[in-house]
Amino acid sequence: MTKNPSLTPLIVVATYAVMVAVGAMNSSYSTVLPFLEGQFLVTSALIGLLGTAQTIGGVLGNLSTAYLETHLRAGDRMVLGGYGFAFGALCFALALFLKLGFIVALLALFIMGLGLGLIQVNYANLFAKGFGERSGAVMSVMSTAFAVGSIIGPLLAVQLSAAYAFLPMAFAVLAFACSSVLRPATEVAPSAAQGTTGGINQETWLFAFMVGLYVVAEQGAGFWGVTHLVDIGWKPETAALIFSSFWLVLLVGRLVGAGLAVRFSSERVLVVGLAGASLAFLATNIPALAAPAYLAAGFLFAPVFPIGLVWLAKRHPSSVATTQYLIAGSVGAAIGTPLVGLCKSWFGDAAIPVTLTVACGLSLVLALRLQKQA
Repeated sequence: MTKNPSLTPLIVVATYAVMVAVGAMNSSYSTVLPFLEGQFLVTSALIGLLGTAQTIGGVLGNLSTAYLETHLRAGDRMVLGGYGFAFGALCFALALFLKLGFIVALLALFIMGLGLGLIQVNYANLFAKGFGERSGAVMSVMSTAFAVGSIIGPLLAVQLSAAYAFLPMAFAVLAFACSSVLRPATEVAPSAAQGTTGGINQETWLFAFMVGLYVVAEQGAGFWGVTHLVDIGWKPETAALIFSSFWLVLLVGRLVGAGLAVRFSSERVLVVGLAGASLAFLATNIPALAAPAYLAAGFLFAPVFPIGLVWLAKRHPSSVATTQYLIAGSVGAAIGTPLVGLCKSWFGDAAIPVTLTVACGLSLVLALRLQKQA
C-alpha cells in the first residue's frame, strides 16, 4: 500500500487523543448511573436510553461519510466529526450543570454519537491504508486509544463523583483542540494493486460478519465472564479483578499485534489470533482452566478488530466497505451482551463459555474463508 504523507506525527497524536476522549466518555457512564438518575429524575430503565441515543447517532455518523466525501476533503470530515463530538459532550455537560432535563441530555449524546461515527469512519479509512506495509502496526497501536480511555474514564468519574459534569466538559475541550489540527489530512488514491474499490459485495459481508462475531465474543466475555467465574466458585471480587485484567491484557495484545503486523501479513496475524482465542474459549468450559483461559483469549484475539480493518482496506479500499465493517462491529456490541444473556437464561451459566466459543469459532471460519479467497 502507498504511504500517505499527509498523516504527520501531529495528526497521528491528535487523532489518538481524540479517541482516548471517546473511550473515556463511553466508559464513564456506568460508574455514575445513580448520579445521572438523580440529576435527570428518571428510572434505571430510561437512563439506558443515553447509550442508545449515542449508538444511533454513531451509526448515522458512520453512514454520513458516503455523502460527505463528495463534498468535503478527508481532513475536513475529520474536523467536522471531532467538533460534533466536542459539541455534543459540551451540551451534555451543560445539561448536567444547568439541569436542562433528560431530553436535552439525549439530544446531546445523539450529537456526540454523530461526531464520533463520522470521525471513526474517516480516521479508520485513512489510517488503515495510510502507512504502507506498517498500516497494520499503526492501526493496532491506535486502537489502544479507546482501551486507554476506557480505563481512565471510570477512574476519573469515581474521583469527580457529584462533580461528574466537569468530565464531559474537559473532554469536549480536548476533542475540540485536537480536532482543529486534523484538517491537512488528505486521501491518497488507491493503486490497482490495492484491490477492488467497489462498495458492498459478498466479500465485504464476510468481513462484516467476521468482525461482528468477534465483537460478540469480546463484549460477551467482558460482560458475562464474571458471572461464569462466580458460578464455578470464584469470589465476586476476585472474578471482577480477573476481568479488569482481561481488558488490560487486551490492550497489551494490541501492542504485541502491532509488532507482529510489521513482520507478518494482516491475514496471518488475524487468523492465528482467532484460532488461538477459539481454543482458549474452548478451555473456559473447563472450570479449572476458565480464569487463565479468559485472559489468554483476550490477549490472543486483541489485534482482530484493527488488523481486520487493514486487511479489508487492502482488498476493498473504499469508505463504503469501512463503514459496513464499523457498523457490523457496533451491531456486534449491541447484540453480544443480550445474546449471551439469552443463552444463559435458557441453558444456565454453563452456556456462557459455550456461546463465546461458538461466536469466536464462527469468526475464525469466516476469516479462513476470506484467506482462501485471497
